[in-house]
Amino acid sequence: EAFRLKAPATMVSREAIEDCELPIKGSGKTAETVKVKAGTKVNLCIHAAHLNKDVWGDDCEEFKPERWLGKTAKTGGAIGGGH
Repeated sequence: EAFRLKAPATMVSREAIEDCELPIKGSGKTAETVKVKAGTKVNLCIHAAHLNKDVWGDDCEEFKPERWLGKTAKTGGAIGGGH
């Protein structure tokens, strides 16, 4: 949870190795996506991703380690020690 709120890196850069779709809003099967062609470079602002209310909820700016505990943990798809 500490790394989610205060990530040691600010940006991540990747290059798509195959055509794909990336979620841009929401999560799961109802997420809105954008198509990315192979060879496209993609930059992700880690801070924005970690404070995305669609993923983490309205309390996304709060430090709540319990977010990572239990089988129903709301972790934006990440797996913590509670699983």
